Amino acid sequence: YLKKYPNGNYANLAFFELGRYRFIKKDFLKCIVSLRKVDVKSLTDSQRNSYYFRLGYSYFIEEKYQEAQLAFYELEGVKFSFSDLVNYCVAHMNYIQGNYASALNSFYKLSDVPSLGRISKFYITHIYYFQSRYGELIEYAEPLLDTTNTDRNTELFRLVADAHYNLGEHEESIQNFEKYAELGELNLNRLENYQLAYSYTQLKDYESAVSFFEKVLVEDDSLSQFASYHLGATYLELDDKAFALNSFKYASSLTFDLKLQEDAFFNYVKLVYDVENTYNNSVTAFKQFLDKYPDSDNSITVRNLLVRAYAYSRDYDSALNF
Repeated sequence: YLKKYPNGNYANLAFFELGRYRFIKKDFLKCIVSLRKVDVKSLTDSQRNSYYFRLGYSYFIEEKYQEAQLAFYELEGVKFSFSDLVNYCVAHMNYIQGNYASALNSFYKLSDVPSLGRISKFYITHIYYFQSRYGELIEYAEPLLDTTNTDRNTELFRLVADAHYNLGEHEESIQNFEKYAELGELNLNRLENYQLAYSYTQLKDYESAVSFFEKVLVEDDSLSQFASYHLGATYLELDDKAFALNSFKYASSLTFDLKLQEDAFFNYVKLVYDVENTYNNSVTAFKQFLDKYPDSDNSITVRNLLVRAYAYSRDYDSALNF
């Protein structure tokens, strides 16, 4: 019809119906093309609602969110068959764009809708996480763990574990990280291994902490610097000074956090004095520290250790002239 009568009396309705057909076939790009040719002013109220819904949803599926929002704006406050789905799409786009307050308000309203309630609650937990509302996240998410599907459970356990970690509730954090890993049948990423390791140190389970800290040390980055520093401290708790020395040495070689680097180097030079117990190594390490950090809060301690090293080796001239 449209090929034969492109300007016919029923052309507008034909484009509208062609858009509907392509929408049903999930050919959303062609649906958009057809609907853009419709004169909206000529449609009935019911057709107008269907028009803006199909146009907006097609843009939404194609992730053209600005165009989708403009179409859905025309349906604001309108009650029709797909009102809840429109509100969900708008909430999702606000979520993607970081407009969490608006998204949260919409998902609250959708949380009791049978077809959209579960997924809306899942979004709510994520927004609580992004807003650092950890207590509310835990309270809201834990009842969902028995009602959502396995895939959702896996992610919820991760969010709850991370929330407990940020609240300093390390035992609960460990329990949920373990459930997350077990349920998802996956290996934890480096940050999750770090969080688990640190939580184990807070519970004084140092052996477990070591195994998880070591899984972090695969890249020379900020996370490895923190992990190696805490690994050194963990080895000290296990009275394994040789391994602690190597861990602090590695942490002091990385420059992502300069204060941590200085503190790691300080712990390293002290351990050189304790572990290697040789004059040359100790004196060299102490001098390196004082050269690099002459104004350090720990410089007096290092100077005293250097004098002791001189005296221990009977190098009294160096001790007196230092």
